[in-house]
Amino acid sequence: MNKDDLFKKYNLNSSVKNLIEELENATGKTFKFIEKSDLSVRATIKIARKGMDNHLIYLKTLKTPFLNHLIAHELGHLIRMIKVPESERLVPAVTEKNISVFREAVESDFQKEKYSIKKEIVQNLMVIWHNGIIRQLTNLPVDYRIEFWIYKYLPEIRKEQKTSVEEDLKIAISGLSKEVRAFTPGTIFVASLAMSYAFTKGMDLLLGTNYLEHYSDILIKQKGESLYQFLASEDLGYLQDIEIINSWAEVLGIRDWFTWVPFNAIPNNYENETL
Repeated sequence: MNKDDLFKKYNLNSSVKNLIEELENATGKTFKFIEKSDLSVRATIKIARKGMDNHLIYLKTLKTPFLNHLIAHELGHLIRMIKVPESERLVPAVTEKNISVFREAVESDFQKEKYSIKKEIVQNLMVIWHNGIIRQLTNLPVDYRIEFWIYKYLPEIRKEQKTSVEEDLKIAISGLSKEVRAFTPGTIFVASLAMSYAFTKGMDLLLGTNYLEHYSDILIKQKGESLYQFLASEDLGYLQDIEIINSWAEVLGIRDWFTWVPFNAIPNNYENETL
């Protein structure tokens, strides 16, 4: 549905409505809001490339009490990108070489440790693990900045924002379970939880929540603190996002698992979400 249908059917905050209209005017592209029940996250945006008429915001469900926050957050991704020239808009992608390096790392983990998962199943999980960790790496530092921006510039939805963010923090905590650890390669497990730790620390400080106490593993805490230090600075925008993502990847030893490509080099029918 377009923004007019969205406004008629759902009770969006006026600030979020105004933001949608301002961005349509600024980019010369309209928004489409699409319900996608099989979405792996609660919401995501596909920013219009050349040859596309619409920015696409996908939501797992439109019948959510967090609609204002989820839409505002996805708009935040667009706002950060359009503040830099097109030539400087880079997005993450995965090459055959990246896949090869990733697979070698995972296979090495399985040789060093015992996991309660069969090797044939591992091969089927490789793509899921790879896409998941790269999505987390290339989104969490940006998500951190966007949540601070929402808190500052959209105070009308702070209460909704807090409850909505807590949903994500709870999901992250579930990844600490022994069951998850039992079938997750060590490199991925530590990297994922260290990133969640850094994001959680920032959200606890911003929103007054107390989820960081759930992280007790020493290695995860140490790496998480190292990652957080890159966030504890002035927000300098999209190019800084890329720098921080690269720094996180270096700390976690996963820099060779992805590459950067020009935004408009990605095909319009590419299914993975943008940074």
